[in-house]
Amino acid sequence: MATAVKNPIMVLQELTVRNRLKRPDYQITSSQSGTHDNRFDYVVFVAGIRANGSGPSKQIGRHQAAQNALKILHEMGVYNPAENPVTDYLSYQKDESTLENGLTYIIKLQATCSKNKIPLPDFLEISNEGPPHDRKFTMGCKIYSFITKASAKTKRMAKQLAAKEMLERITEIMVDLIIKSRKATKELVYNNDVTTTKCNKATDATNCLQNDISDCKQVFKSKSTNGQLVLGIIEKSFARIKL
Repeated sequence: MATAVKNPIMVLQELTVRNRLKRPDYQITSSQSGTHDNRFDYVVFVAGIRANGSGPSKQIGRHQAAQNALKILHEMGVYNPAENPVTDYLSYQKDESTLENGLTYIIKLQATCSKNKIPLPDFLEISNEGPPHDRKFTMGCKIYSFITKASAKTKRMAKQLAAKEMLERITEIMVDLIIKSRKATKELVYNNDVTTTKCNKATDATNCLQNDISDCKQVFKSKSTNGQLVLGIIEKSFARIKL
């Protein structure tokens, strides 16, 4: 069966989860937008290394940074491309061409939202710039307070790219939630084990005390004329301890 292929951000995220590392920290270092030559520069910090990436959109810039980080981690022997291969983000135009050929991220995003009981995304037009022969549309995708933006030559492409970035954002968040859930489960199991141990010790102590009282009963029955009175005091004390 063929190995599933994923984008650089997803592969890097899964790598950190598998190795119990802090999740990647993406930071934008510079940006140039509003022109026909947009550029977004990113840096990612992960596993003690730093990698840079640039692209004509924030999405591509982050992917390029993640891909460069994976190359460094591969050289360090931390990442094995054969086990978890990455798709190449060669160019923005290639991504748009894929969308034109019928691949729709809006449907994938809606399916993911429905499956995880998340509100369906809202799309809004943010800007519409440029001359008639070279228009540039910027669309936004919003879920809760999260907003992703993307620009393209048509509204449809811009919506698809915004949906794609939102899908990746949700995937990252879900992976983070899984990590937190695993930690919470481990803490709960540990606390239950501690409580069980304490209860077992208390039960053992009670059993020992009960045995001691039985021994005392035998002693007082055989050696003391006031044995019945003392036995009554012991039994009342034991009853208070059990309560």
